[in-house]
Amino acid sequence: MTMKTRDFAAICENEPAKERTAHAIRTSTLPHALLLCGLKGSGKHSFALQIAAAQNCENRNSENTAIPCGICSCCRRILSHNHPDVKTLGKTSGKATIGVGELRLFREDMFLSATEADSKIYIIEDAEDMTPQAQNALLKVLEEPPRGVYIFLLAESTDKILSTVRSRAQLLRMQPIPDAALGEWLKASVPEAKRMALASPDRFGSLIRFSEGRIGRAKELLDPKTLELREAENAVVSDLIEAMRTRAPYTELYRAVQSLPQKREPLCDALELLLIAVRDMIVCTRAEAGTLFFRDSEEAAAAAGRIGERRLGAISDAVSAALDDAGKYVMIPTLLADLTYRIAASGSNQIER
Repeated sequence: MTMKTRDFAAICENEPAKERTAHAIRTSTLPHALLLCGLKGSGKHSFALQIAAAQNCENRNSENTAIPCGICSCCRRILSHNHPDVKTLGKTSGKATIGVGELRLFREDMFLSATEADSKIYIIEDAEDMTPQAQNALLKVLEEPPRGVYIFLLAESTDKILSTVRSRAQLLRMQPIPDAALGEWLKASVPEAKRMALASPDRFGSLIRFSEGRIGRAKELLDPKTLELREAENAVVSDLIEAMRTRAPYTELYRAVQSLPQKREPLCDALELLLIAVRDMIVCTRAEAGTLFFRDSEEAAAAAGRIGERRLGAISDAVSAALDDAGKYVMIPTLLADLTYRIAASGSNQIER
């Protein structure tokens, strides 16, 4: 069992990353570049702000005080996004990437003296969406960072980040939070979560399961409308799985696929959920394992039983292709028609076209 550190108490779990980072701050050995990697809602931004506050905390050298203290003026201002020496860069509205021009302007500020704090912190969100030219522009400052400047790169995946950039930043991975720990943390920290857990334990349990170990996602689902949408999305995916499991006729499979969201962003969310469900079934045909969509491995294995591992692999490929097409802005009717045909062709759903 991992011992819990008292530092970074606002961050749920992720004890190794918290302990290592706190030690680096207390010993003045924090790397000038950190790469915080984790899925959307995993807590990357919150952790980055916490590290920024801890690095500038007025009580960081006190052995009797956890960091960040959250009490001193510097901590309060950083954690409320109101400090001139902590700056954030992300994608501007309507843009898919962070360009070299934006990065250069951000970089120029790094060479100016700090206004108030001991350290200047620069947070780059969606770092994987920096263009190669922008990453190369950043590389120049990573190689020779100005004194007192710290750069935090936030990314869902490191795949699109140049190896030259990755090699100059210490990696901190945000790990999925176990359901029990996530539930206890929410009830202790968020009043709305405590009220939901008391008033509707079953719904609170669904919220935790839908969160997939991500604290940010859990907080989003505390909004009743967001949770209702997620429950509806879950029902649509369940109906589609049932159509595949029972090898329903093509017309029924088509109707199930057409029940998926018709707008691009929610469609991508639903397809990702379907991919997670298929992953659960594939894994549970081989061994008992943890599940993200199904309640447990037994339920996943039962669902997989009549589909078969080979067909599940083909369905996984079909859903992945649909997600890729969604990113390429293929017309949604075309995308769904192709997905229906590929799922049907993977098994014995009768094709009547």
